Amino acid sequence: MYNMLSEVFYTFAITSGCALILSIAKLCFKSKCSDIDVCCIKIKRDTVSEEKEAEFIYNKKGDSDDEEKSSKK
Repeated sequence: MYNMLSEVFYTFAITSGCALILSIAKLCFKSKCSDIDVCCIKIKRDTVSEEKEAEFIYNKKGDSDDEEKSSKK
């Protein structure tokens, strides 16, 4: 009985730790800051090129949606 509870606890702790790390990574990725410093980890990003890439993908998606609407008419 005791071993089963400890296994459940370890599984919960590992899963929670992974979820915390992934949520921090998600917040850092969504951030528009060029310099990120989290717990001794320093990241320098080129946000200008990331914004251009996101804009290109958004515009390309918008163009394909427009083509679908015009083909349905």
